[in-house]
Amino acid sequence: TPVISYWSTAATLGSSVFSWFSRTIPTDDVMALAFSETVYGLGWRTIGMLYIDDVYGAGIASDVASNCGRLGISIITAQKHYDLDAQSINDAVRNLKQTGTRIMILIFFPGSLTLILDALEREGMTGPGYVVMVGDSAGDWELVVQGLPVTKAAHYRSLMHGWLQMLYNPLGDRGPRFQAAMKSTPFHVVDVPGLGITREQMQDDFNEVCALAYDATWTAALGIDAAIRQGTNTGDVVNTK
Repeated sequence: TPVISYWSTAATLGSSVFSWFSRTIPTDDVMALAFSETVYGLGWRTIGMLYIDDVYGAGIASDVASNCGRLGISIITAQKHYDLDAQSINDAVRNLKQTGTRIMILIFFPGSLTLILDALEREGMTGPGYVVMVGDSAGDWELVVQGLPVTKAAHYRSLMHGWLQMLYNPLGDRGPRFQAAMKSTPFHVVDVPGLGITREQMQDDFNEVCALAYDATWTAALGIDAAIRQGTNTGDVVNTK
């Protein structure tokens, strides 16, 4: 079955094994390249890495290591942790500290943010003298801390001061134009039982996820149109999604 994804970034999905898979989002090896070239461009030649122990984290870590090797950057340690697991995070950060790591690439999911910050602070690895780089997997930090007590949230924000985050920006300066067009264009909500999406939600902010999904939808539509023009049974095309 053909699949078009707007949010699957694993580079391994690009292999010939998944010949019916395509996507509209850049792959993780692009993020890994951004990490490596930023480190090189800023003149750093020795880094440490902490990554989540799953296919996603291991894939990026491997690509970062490959790119760093090509650029002459030494990775003195690469520590694994489990998502939402304080013990593995504490152990990984402690090991980073013991190697003398001062420039770090951290690959984690938003739920582990405060655990990682606590561990870094405990080991004295925050503030001047330390650099932290994270990817898009870290999510929006503000969404994580905004529900905390005011003083706690302010403290976590101070610990993240100066962090560098690598993000995809497929919208560029088109975001406001998309948003204005979407709010001014009449549309009909398709009534799908159980969908539970309101008109207000459908007219919410147009972000990068929307842009990638928009591209995926049009890609699917163009594929269906091409199949129809070639004489493929319409029902067969639509049923294969």
